[in-house]
Amino acid sequence: MKKLTVLFFIICSQQLNAQIGGFGIYKFMNIPSTSRTAALGGNSIMIKDDDVGLAIQNPALLNKQMSTCFSASYINYIKDISVGSFIGAFTVDSVANFSAGLHYINYGTFERTDIYGNKLGTFTAAEYNIFLQASREWKNYSYGITTKFLYSQLESYKSYGVAMDIGGTYYDPKKNFTVSVVIKNMGNQIKTYSQFHEPLPFEIQYGMSYKPKHAPLRFSLGLHDLQKYDLTYINTNKTPQKDLQTGLDIVETIPFSEKIARHITAGAEVLLTPGFQLQFGYNHKLRKEMTLPDNRGLVGFSGGIRIKVYKFFISYGVASFHAAGLSNTISLSSNIGAFFDGKVVEKVVQ
Repeated sequence: MKKLTVLFFIICSQQLNAQIGGFGIYKFMNIPSTSRTAALGGNSIMIKDDDVGLAIQNPALLNKQMSTCFSASYINYIKDISVGSFIGAFTVDSVANFSAGLHYINYGTFERTDIYGNKLGTFTAAEYNIFLQASREWKNYSYGITTKFLYSQLESYKSYGVAMDIGGTYYDPKKNFTVSVVIKNMGNQIKTYSQFHEPLPFEIQYGMSYKPKHAPLRFSLGLHDLQKYDLTYINTNKTPQKDLQTGLDIVETIPFSEKIARHITAGAEVLLTPGFQLQFGYNHKLRKEMTLPDNRGLVGFSGGIRIKVYKFFISYGVASFHAAGLSNTISLSSNIGAFFDGKVVEKVVQ
């Protein structure tokens, strides 16, 4: 844990160039890829168990328990925009844990028109992330790497690139405590849409989880976008308020506490049985950015359920990413090996 903590502060002390708020390419990689991740507020890099879908967020979570496991997810994101993912894992003894998968977004079908509004047919838009992962475990530590091959087609415009994630995790089974650090989306756009290169959504994440010894609960705390201190912004299009005494515009200021809170996600799991769990999450940045002054609703809050039916785990997550409504995610996972050896291997959630 000391090594991970030192690495965390070294990374955060470096001067890094990062883009947020509409800049960059392949931003779909920031969308939660499984129902459990969505239910926990969008950050699940610190949950260590047998759910292979979690490894999409942190390659260091790959472990021997996930060998011959797979997970498939579908997200009804916004309107007719859909997001999906698939991952399968296997272990080569004394070598490493491996996985491969796909994460994609389909923006749907659009109507093509000319400058006069005449209909000329339709076109589609989609982006894909094909990834390979490997991890190794040493005592209470694990570390892993993800290699991503990225492809985007928006109408007739095409782009592709490569990226890499590096993750490290420390897990203490006696105290049921986990801490993780992940550096995400280091890479480059190889082929551009036009002549301009755009930055990838580089991000540093840190997370901790703890399960009390005699309680069926697990709490998690995540920090995201650590490569940039201030994630807040001032809306220049907003009509400023006037000071009634001076008549001058009131200068909007954002307190230090709010700048820190924008980095935080919080989650909790109720582990009733190995085959029945509940999840809850909160994303403060999402709530502050996506709510409307007169319609805050449940933006930023999320929840989910994970149940075991026969040899399958079925998970459902619901999250409010925007004021327009809820996004639903469903995931299906199983251990293929259980179908060949004639029995189900029960995996107890730590």
